[in-house]
Amino acid sequence: MTPAAWASMSSAALLALAWPAAAQDTAEQRAGVEAGPERDEVGGPFQFSVMYTGDLWRNARGGRRRGGAYLDNLDVALEVDAERAFGWRGATILVSGLHNNDRRLSETLVGDLQVASNIDTYGATRLYEAWVQQQVAGGSLKAGVVDLNSEFDVNETRALFINSSHGVGPELSQVGQTGPSIFPITGLAVRVLGRPAPDWTVRLAAFDGAPGDPRRPRRTRLHLDGREGALLIGEIAHGRADGLRIALGGWRHTGEMKDFERRAPGGAVATRGGSGGGYAVVETAPQPVGDRALRLFARAGAAEGRSHPVDRSLSAGAVLSGRLIGFEEEALGFAVSAARLGRAYRRAAGLVGDTPARQEINIELTYRFRPTPWLVLQPDVQYVIDPGADRTLRNALAFGLRFELSAGFSR
Repeated sequence: MTPAAWASMSSAALLALAWPAAAQDTAEQRAGVEAGPERDEVGGPFQFSVMYTGDLWRNARGGRRRGGAYLDNLDVALEVDAERAFGWRGATILVSGLHNNDRRLSETLVGDLQVASNIDTYGATRLYEAWVQQQVAGGSLKAGVVDLNSEFDVNETRALFINSSHGVGPELSQVGQTGPSIFPITGLAVRVLGRPAPDWTVRLAAFDGAPGDPRRPRRTRLHLDGREGALLIGEIAHGRADGLRIALGGWRHTGEMKDFERRAPGGAVATRGGSGGGYAVVETAPQPVGDRALRLFARAGAAEGRSHPVDRSLSAGAVLSGRLIGFEEEALGFAVSAARLGRAYRRAAGLVGDTPARQEINIELTYRFRPTPWLVLQPDVQYVIDPGADRTLRNALAFGLRFELSAGFSR
């Protein structure tokens, strides 16, 4: 492990020991929870939280090459109940930032397109979210810098898994010149949420079509460029009190996209205006298994194969939670995810001499537990079939250990 990695880990450990420990959700879970009509007034109106996540990985076989990597993510957030703090009725303010190191597991070792670790990214310190949410007539309006995955394509059961495809599906995460407004590069957005009936929620949003700056990929951009289009997305979800949840989402990007079915003068891939896609997510209610609970999920997504490499994705899995060995907050999960390359993309790749496989499949087994109030551990193993849909790469086997240190206080 590098000296910088040891320094990051030591600083986070000291921080967690110095402050009263508190359970802390991820940024996606924290921002995605909607406040109900009865606001929680435990503690002060200013909620400050810090979470440090570290991943130790070893690619033991296949992929690009064998080797180890250390990934980290520092998430610092301040959430303000503006009504209690300033008298601004029904408003919440959130500002958060991230820091990541620069060790890229998938790019250098595994070679997978679904990205084995959901904190694997280019190293940088950046603004992550900065938004205001206003409660309005049983719903809410949110505006600012927003993580799309805090609002759309969210699933509690999938959140256990470390592979990135169990956050935003791979067909949606590829949309736009720089990807959509998700970890780690986010952009400006406006989101409207309504509840037309009990157990039903509707979300509609417009996001910056190209968040960040391709010339400066480590920065968060706080202005819009109309030439890059917008990502329009909507979702309708039905969630029962017993935990059953079904969600349907659709999106449309209005900017210029590649057109793998046509060639521009000179042989380059041509472009076309706009593209679209959608997804569906099902999550079962917890089913009792002795004194434990079993939840199942399934997700399917589609994008226009004419404009995107991945045109279909499918994932499913199961999570068993409760007292398994004897630790707190134990959960054991198994999931499979597949990302299929579209026919148009494969044909275009063939014109330049490549012969990609039809799809990449990831199989993940993970176990998460809390041995102390301030520490969470999560050993993880992933087997990747046809990593990167590259026929020249052997199937990869990667082992990981994630740890989380969290702290928080209110004033």
